[in-house]
Amino acid sequence: MTIHAFTPTLAIIEPRGLVVRSLDWYRSSETDVCLARVNRSAFDQAGRILKLWDARLWADASEDATAPANLAVVYSLSGQLLSSDSVDAGWQVGWFGEAGQLLDAWDGRGTWRRSEYDGLLRPTSIFEISHERVERCVERLVYGRAEVASVLHNQSGHLIQHDDQAGSQLIGEYGLTGSMLERTQHVSAELQPADWPSVGNENMWEPGVGATSTWRYSSLGNVVAQTDSLGNSQTYAHTVAGQLKSIAVRLKDQIRQPIVRGVSYDAQGRVESENLGNGVISTSRYREKDGRLIQLRAQRANGEVLQDLLYDYDPVGNVLRIEDRSQSTHFFANQKIEPVSTYQYDSLYQLIKATGWEAASINHGPIFPGFQTPPDPSQLANYVQTYTYDTAGNLRQLAHVGAQSHSSTLVTAHSSNRSLPQLGDKPPAEEDIAAGFDENGNVRQLQLGQTLEWDSRNQLQQVRPVVRESGNDDSERYIYDASGQRVRKVRITQARAVTHCCEVRYLPGLEIRTNTATGEVLHVITVRAGRSEVRVLHWQAGKSEGIDNDQYRYGLSDHLGSNTVELDREAKVISQEHYYPFGGTAWWAGRNAIEASYKAVRYSGKERDATGLYYYGLRYYAPWLQRWINPDPAGEADGLNRYRMVGNNPASRVDHEGLMQRPPPVADRPVSSLRCPGVPPPVPDRPAKMGREPFFTAQSSSHSSEKPNFHAPQVPSGLPAPYEDLSLGSKPLPLKNIRNVSSSYESWVVELSDTEWGVHKDFSSMTVLDAHGLAKQKIGAANEVFAYQFSKALNLNIVPATVIRPGTDREVISRYVDTIVGDVAFNRQQSSLYVFDFLLNTRDRLDDGRNGNIVFDKSKRAFAIDHDLILEPGFEAISESEITPDMLAVFASDPVTTKSLSETDWDLFFEKHISPEFIHQREEAKSEFLSRISCIKNRF
Repeated sequence: MTIHAFTPTLAIIEPRGLVVRSLDWYRSSETDVCLARVNRSAFDQAGRILKLWDARLWADASEDATAPANLAVVYSLSGQLLSSDSVDAGWQVGWFGEAGQLLDAWDGRGTWRRSEYDGLLRPTSIFEISHERVERCVERLVYGRAEVASVLHNQSGHLIQHDDQAGSQLIGEYGLTGSMLERTQHVSAELQPADWPSVGNENMWEPGVGATSTWRYSSLGNVVAQTDSLGNSQTYAHTVAGQLKSIAVRLKDQIRQPIVRGVSYDAQGRVESENLGNGVISTSRYREKDGRLIQLRAQRANGEVLQDLLYDYDPVGNVLRIEDRSQSTHFFANQKIEPVSTYQYDSLYQLIKATGWEAASINHGPIFPGFQTPPDPSQLANYVQTYTYDTAGNLRQLAHVGAQSHSSTLVTAHSSNRSLPQLGDKPPAEEDIAAGFDENGNVRQLQLGQTLEWDSRNQLQQVRPVVRESGNDDSERYIYDASGQRVRKVRITQARAVTHCCEVRYLPGLEIRTNTATGEVLHVITVRAGRSEVRVLHWQAGKSEGIDNDQYRYGLSDHLGSNTVELDREAKVISQEHYYPFGGTAWWAGRNAIEASYKAVRYSGKERDATGLYYYGLRYYAPWLQRWINPDPAGEADGLNRYRMVGNNPASRVDHEGLMQRPPPVADRPVSSLRCPGVPPPVPDRPAKMGREPFFTAQSSSHSSEKPNFHAPQVPSGLPAPYEDLSLGSKPLPLKNIRNVSSSYESWVVELSDTEWGVHKDFSSMTVLDAHGLAKQKIGAANEVFAYQFSKALNLNIVPATVIRPGTDREVISRYVDTIVGDVAFNRQQSSLYVFDFLLNTRDRLDDGRNGNIVFDKSKRAFAIDHDLILEPGFEAISESEITPDMLAVFASDPVTTKSLSETDWDLFFEKHISPEFIHQREEAKSEFLSRISCIKNRF
């Protein structure tokens, strides 16, 4: 019997279809008895989540009625989320306007944030009042008007100026499709938080013309050229299917240099090989039966291997073994040291044991191991790490056995997941843990003497590694823009009577690094080239000896995106790095210590700061603690433990932004083109309706329905065909609930009349606290209606008739499909659905050609449902090259379909059915939609 045998997840469902308890069975060895871990959810009479407990806190609550829940929430009478109280992140309160826009928000640290809007409900200014009771305007937003100056630059209705805590962004030009063509960044003159006046904002900028970046796009919306603020340019070529083909870089006043010479793809759109500009050929190999990555290999043009990683998995896709065949087996100190890493998991897929190889020097905590130049086999050793966790997934102990054995222990608070490391023999007491975090769960101290300061948005603002009685502390300060992305890093150090400043400014495709102590001015041009990241180092002043100017550094990554090998323009190795499972550096070597010191991108493709923290974009990660240093800003989206890193499964899962774990990027369909300012993240896994997170649990709408009928009647005979038009009038419509339907949102089968049923899907049931979340709900509802109208216009009749529920803007009602019970033999790619998905750019579907988001009526006819994720610009769900002639023939089997496709004014159709407020970058979305239509028309 294996560890995982007889360890199912069980759900206890109450009559409304809501999961009130779920049981996970845990054991860490084959001989252990399975232990049940019970997660609890409590709902109100309207089916809205009220409280959530994980297994640890529910065990406490079962014995003590006063024990807190992990999360407790309160709703308004209209169904808006008014407050949430998290044991990890503290309490938050929101106050909303009549249109659902967030007006005021408060949190446990005493911050009060209020927002002002214009007549179109666009935010125009955001004010914050800190615990010091001083109000500051932290953001101002200006939009283009219907004036000649704005019209000439396509700015009308678009954001043209955004003042935030980093400075001001001025968007000088938009393309016809709504893409940003020119952006100028003005940096604030002061490092302290800004208070933006209503006029004269330019007086707060640094002197100068600002940093201007420009972009050019193809007709498909792919970026074909980008020029940074210093005149360096990047150019991109694509195939006729829109897939990336090659990349070149030209430094200012220099000749163009190829970065990627060619890329080949397999039938699934995954990268099979890349020919890099330094002559290295990088290849990926996938297992046929399940598509999992089994090999990453890179070699020089002469066949010499630089990287050769082989992967083994368990049946559910957890990585069990990684072998690096590019490294040699060594024998030293009675050990056989093989370049192999192995991983063992408990029944909840948490990593409990890992083996590998490491540098023989002292290596734990935030410090690097000793750098080896050249690599020294006599300084290598095997290691074994074992991990134990509590029932909430908090690390309790790490035991490391190797050249330098050590262990570390974390102590977790009794009623939260806040944890501190044990220093010495005495564990931190409950009051020590409470003092170690602020009211919102942010860590106050990184190491002894290293204090952390947090801004009003719970972003790490400053680290003080050295604190002096005089007040002249060493510090590293971080400054973020309105989206939460870091745009400046400023390090201040004291040297006798001199203050030195080391600064990094992050701009599109460019980093500007300066150091007053050395006089260094370094420009780093950054290019993401498929599996590689290329950084070009150009010194304007202060270049160190032992490194060439205009150095091209090609970084080869593993399946997690971790930079393991750096190569120069001649494909010679600059540095190599091997990592522990949770991100610490196990071994680091190279040809030159000075060259290696300029390596910035490391574990998971993220930048490591001098503090030892990894910056992920929205949070900071401490690899030696194996946890985040503040709670998840996405709430409970990644579980009730808001500090846990990738579910304690670091060999098989990644986190792109510091929000949610996902499968590694290499095995996914790759991004086929560069877009500005970035490509949308992959679609999160659609969760089952488990009732664990308020983001996905049942809640009532603002138009209350009747209580569900638990003695549901039989389906009426003679129901209209699902694709027949549905008319509900214009007045609010009362609904009679029949039964709950599993979905990410609250969905019910409802009785519209004695002879007619429907499905009511309420997008407002996903709680949000900002205008962006509200807009996404409106977009989801509008997209459902658009998919039906599109199916109807093409005479496909494969989407149930769908309308917005009268009196709402975030709820839809669709015709009920009297579904068949049991499996149906169906191949999506052999139906009209596949081309339909291509035309709508449908993201939320399965690509296995069998199931997807469809239902079957009694005659086994397929109907497509769940179209909330369509038309999104900057993402290619299905490439044109995947559409075969057979698929086109099935799609066009009805001559009315081809006639409609050719004769319909699709521009007018889009304008009629998509409101301007419903899609971000609406013109770009329309351009891509029309491009896909033209593509299929041309194929016919």
